[in-house]
Amino acid sequence: MSAAAAQRIGSSRGAALRFALRGLFRKPLTLAVSALCTAMVVAAAILIATAAWRAWPPDRPAWAVPSALVFAARSERLADLDTLRGALRQAGPVMTVEFVGRDAARAALVARKSLADSGLNDLQPNPLPNAFIVRFDPAATPAAIEEAVAAMRTQKGVAAVAYEPGTARKLDALTHFATRAGMLLGLVLLAALVAGFSLIADLWPRVALRLDPDELRVFQILGMEPAALRRPYVYAGAISMALAGALAAAIVLWAGARLAPVVAELATEYSLRWTDAPAPLAFAWLLCPAGGLLGAALASLATRSTLRRAGGAG
Repeated sequence: MSAAAAQRIGSSRGAALRFALRGLFRKPLTLAVSALCTAMVVAAAILIATAAWRAWPPDRPAWAVPSALVFAARSERLADLDTLRGALRQAGPVMTVEFVGRDAARAALVARKSLADSGLNDLQPNPLPNAFIVRFDPAATPAAIEEAVAAMRTQKGVAAVAYEPGTARKLDALTHFATRAGMLLGLVLLAALVAGFSLIADLWPRVALRLDPDELRVFQILGMEPAALRRPYVYAGAISMALAGALAAAIVLWAGARLAPVVAELATEYSLRWTDAPAPLAFAWLLCPAGGLLGAALASLATRSTLRRAGGAG
């Protein structure tokens, strides 16, 4: 490169921009692959963070909470039922006690299509008993819950207690497994994202910016000021990262629009927490200008670092 060409690049921002564009689009396929890889890593991080935000805090669904159905004796009066409710609350690791009256139970059964024509609603008096749904502390051990159920069966006014210890033990084991598997999956995803960002940080200056220590030394020998020397690479970094940010925004919006309804349906099906407000996705397009600013800053740092390694003073 001639001294005159270096002088033009150093003194004119337009010339520096043209030099950056020529360097970037010299191999457009390489630029596209670099931008796409960066965009995919950024989009994956955003989608994972968005999913965690919409599912946080993770509440245990009602079906996963150990519970027992306590049937009250038919002779119990309302005052006795209140007393029984209080006694059940004191029976070990009980979290809530929900009363289900016989009329409400019959209405719920009649509302089912399979029982609509059963004639249950016409039976007088109502043959169903009053009942309580007792939900236990999810942190309680199966042994402690079984001990509490045994104590409930001895309570005055209790006709029967429906509780399946085998199912509760399987659910407890499944819950612990899901918790550990979720933590392991989170660590794997975090490690994958860190590895992805580390790889991008290592390859991006060489692939996208095409930082060449010899070229930088030539610029410096030809008398370019450090700020002017960095300028074309800063422009290249801003353009390449802005392109990656735009691709990341497109991936986030495209994937979010298609995955959110599916995940929401699954969450509803299994009574899992999933908020409806997709606020982070609304700001996805800010990735383009944010990527440009980040690319400019990283390019400036990368240029300084390359000059130091080459023996110059950036």
